[in-house]
Amino acid sequence: MATSPAPRLPVRPVLPVLPVLIIGSGLGGLTLAQALARHHIPFRIFERDAIRDERFQGYRIRIHQIGLDALRECLPPRAYARFEETCAMNAKPSARIDARTGQDLPGRMGANGPPPGQPTPGTPGDQRQPFISLPADRRVMREALMTDLDPPITYSKAITKYTTTPSSVTAHFADGSSAEGSLLIGADGLRSRVAAQLTGGRVEVIDLARMIFGRTPTTRDIELALHPSLRNGMALVVDPKDPHGQLNLFVEAMRFTHQGANPDYLHWVLTGIPPHFGVDDTTLLASDGSSARHFSLKATSAWDQTIRALLEHQDPRHTSVLRLTSSSPRGVVKWQTDRRVTLLGDAVHSMSPTGGSGANTALWDAQTLAHILASGVAEDGWTTDAIGEYETRMREFAGEQVTMSYQAASHGFGVKLPD
Repeated sequence: MATSPAPRLPVRPVLPVLPVLIIGSGLGGLTLAQALARHHIPFRIFERDAIRDERFQGYRIRIHQIGLDALRECLPPRAYARFEETCAMNAKPSARIDARTGQDLPGRMGANGPPPGQPTPGTPGDQRQPFISLPADRRVMREALMTDLDPPITYSKAITKYTTTPSSVTAHFADGSSAEGSLLIGADGLRSRVAAQLTGGRVEVIDLARMIFGRTPTTRDIELALHPSLRNGMALVVDPKDPHGQLNLFVEAMRFTHQGANPDYLHWVLTGIPPHFGVDDTTLLASDGSSARHFSLKATSAWDQTIRALLEHQDPRHTSVLRLTSSSPRGVVKWQTDRRVTLLGDAVHSMSPTGGSGANTALWDAQTLAHILASGVAEDGWTTDAIGEYETRMREFAGEQVTMSYQAASHGFGVKLPD
């Protein structure tokens, strides 16, 4: 009598001889690196900054369900646990506030409010399963994503170009050095050198507005001086009567419970255009913390004192001016797929922070790309079809997120798409 064949043992995939080269050590690049490590795919990370925290990159970031799912799949358990425990407490919903009167406005600003198109979240303040949305300090989150990362990041490596051959890709750096790999990932953020070369400079970045980021300590005396809705949770302060157009202040309380946490603070973002701040754009963007503090107070001189107190007590060491930018909502740019080079995150689809989707989409990119890379590889790398599959899926998903993010910016801040 015939016997059933023995079950086939899983075949370990062939690994590339040369590593995957990841250009950029942001959230997406680090998540991809951790996922590759879990699949035993060799990689190297190159970062243009000289040190880990050389540039200001914002403070609070909210990780929604798609981002949490990506992190759970990509990170080793210890790194994910570190990320989870270092997130801030979820805050209670707060009201929308009129900046000049301090009165509540119709509608509410939910602390756990999902990005456009996402499901309504669960109970605020609950950080146990099932997670829906978690607020994180971006710098602390990056440190968590570096947990047990091997090999570590190579710093002071600004890419200038890449070259390809039938068997490999080489990244060339500003210091004259180079690195050879099986695949190069452009995860180098806005105005990516990799994206510029791969797409022929066709990645469109729309300049929408200016943001002054800052933080204010949460001492008892400071909190007593603040509007009650600014002390806990998330709030949106709006000034629709400003002669230069609507000026907005977004505020969220960042309160931590993990051992060794930095002091709690109030994260805030003041969004407007240069005329709001009474200064030309070049001067505004070049501002140091003290100057940015001055401009934030100048722009809000007519505001209610319980709101201005937040800005008066800010720590200028943590105040910075950034551009509010977005990729075109008309769709993610297309290019001819190259089996040796692809893109991830802001390098190809930047978003305004108003939709809360930029970082989450970068994490989704990392998860999707890692899954495809782990599914099929030869010693000399991946096929054009494999890389093309990732790019097709990325364009579809990220394109939807960019559109929703832009719509949120248009609705919340009155920004308009240039003609």
